[in-house]
Amino acid sequence: ESVSTDSARTAAGYQRTGDLITLPYTEYEMINQPYASRIENVNPFNVIAWIGSLTLNPASDIWKDTNRMPNLVINREGNYDTFIARNGGSAVNTFWNEWDTFSTGESSLSIPWRDTSWSTARNQVPFRRAMETTITVKTGKETRSGVRTEITPRIDYESKGDKVVSTEILPYCREKTVNFTGSVFKPRTRLFAFFDNVNVTQYVTPTAPYINKYTSLTTATSSSGTESIVVAGVSLFESSGGSITIDSEVILYTAASGTTFTGITRGSNPVVHSSASVVYKTGTMGDPLITGATGKIAGSVSIPDPNISGNPAFKVGERIFRLTSDVANGVLSGDTETAGEATYYAKGLLDNIQ
Repeated sequence: ESVSTDSARTAAGYQRTGDLITLPYTEYEMINQPYASRIENVNPFNVIAWIGSLTLNPASDIWKDTNRMPNLVINREGNYDTFIARNGGSAVNTFWNEWDTFSTGESSLSIPWRDTSWSTARNQVPFRRAMETTITVKTGKETRSGVRTEITPRIDYESKGDKVVSTEILPYCREKTVNFTGSVFKPRTRLFAFFDNVNVTQYVTPTAPYINKYTSLTTATSSSGTESIVVAGVSLFESSGGSITIDSEVILYTAASGTTFTGITRGSNPVVHSSASVVYKTGTMGDPLITGATGKIAGSVSIPDPNISGNPAFKVGERIFRLTSDVANGVLSGDTETAGEATYYAKGLLDNIQ
């Protein structure tokens, strides 16, 4: 094109419309229906289906756990059991020598007694009877020596390394966080997550910018990392503290009031964010999943620990992770506006080692 202005194009007898060069024309409204209640497809059989494409990372989980069994102790000698059996079940025995006397002695004790009765005393001369009792005690001390024998068992441990006694297949998926990204979903639509036909929306964490709580910066941030952050409004955010995300940087704050986040904590290398940048609430588990303007979605799902009471347990093997706009997880194409799914594979083994 040799000219670059609209007046020069008009003088030359043509005009530029977008990227096209056409003859001059005027648009007129031929038909106007302001009372239409709905849109009808020209071809009623041309049904628009928003079948999403979903990718998991990681798409599989293969692991191996070990269970150490009690040690096997073997008495290698065997003499202890044999000695106990021959000794009448006793592990202690004593052999004594003869008694030896090393001292002797004698002691006596005299006890006098007089009869004082009148009938007896008058018949005796000198009319009173007297008696004396003597007790003689011989004493001696003896000693002897002996040999006391005690048997103490000794156990010899012999290690030949670990040995796998048995291998078991673990029945349930272990605790795992799986990231997902999706596209070609219906734009601006809330999705619900299902894993093996079980609603796991409460275990899903969306990733910015696919979060429905956001605002915008009114003042650019600095690289100091300690200043307050001024935004258009904080009514959608936690007032007592939380975290926000700006251009993939997660920033902590302690309070939010009016249009300001205070008590800011940032990383070691704060990034400068320009004004009008979008500030998202950092996603937490259970936040709504909202597709973007182009039908994309991203987040993570946390498979819960099956060993905790109350948590759902998912069997190993191939399991379907599905995002759908139908809260009841309808599988027919006419029951849901948009849906997408991916396959997750899990396998676990348990080695019993001794």
